[in-house]
Amino acid sequence: MVFSFDSTVGAAQSASLPVLAGGTIHDVTFKGIEERDIVGVKDTSAVYKVLDIKFTSPKGYYTETVWEPKSTDFDRRKGTNTKTGAETTSPSNVENMMLLFKHVIDAVNPALGKQIDAKEKKISAPDWIQLRKLMVAATTPGNGTATKIKLITNKKGESQFPYFSMLTKEEPYTAIVAGNFIGENVYFSAYEKQQIDKAASAIPTRVGNNSYTPEAVGVAEAIPTDMNFNL
Repeated sequence: MVFSFDSTVGAAQSASLPVLAGGTIHDVTFKGIEERDIVGVKDTSAVYKVLDIKFTSPKGYYTETVWEPKSTDFDRRKGTNTKTGAETTSPSNVENMMLLFKHVIDAVNPALGKQIDAKEKKISAPDWIQLRKLMVAATTPGNGTATKIKLITNKKGESQFPYFSMLTKEEPYTAIVAGNFIGENVYFSAYEKQQIDKAASAIPTRVGNNSYTPEAVGVAEAIPTDMNFNL
């Protein structure tokens, strides 16, 4: 009988990586944006067309999955200030999504980001299918870019990007990014640090990382603009 380690060559260490932890700023590599179709579990005839925004590092990975908006996701969200009782208005899910997309472009393809800001290039898409393709095209030049991402831990114990959008205080009340979460200029605010410290001793087991779900974002109508892939 012969015992040989030949059969263990390259097989004795797992190559799998965990999801990057929340409450941390990570040095990562942008791995691109990928179009992905998800077949429904209860209704196998349903197909959800999503975008995966992917980052990786030697310590793990993070994927932000964005689902197709539905018609109500174009409406700004109403709420109530728990301290004053005053009515509040927040950016719509679509405004939030478009800010996310532009934030990624700024981080991995800054030349295009500056052209968009200067209105030297106007890029748009008539529907979700074409918007997916546009985002892949807009960010492909940045594949492999070294950058940073800021992750928090939600109430389910999942890693996700922080809540980042807000409306300006003066008309026309434009949706803006309140705090960077991708790029070199990334940090935790005093409030975020306080929340991280508060939750540090009571974080449940993390089971996933998608901050967008079919229930929350849905399946829906086209974005009413003209497509232009002049990247």
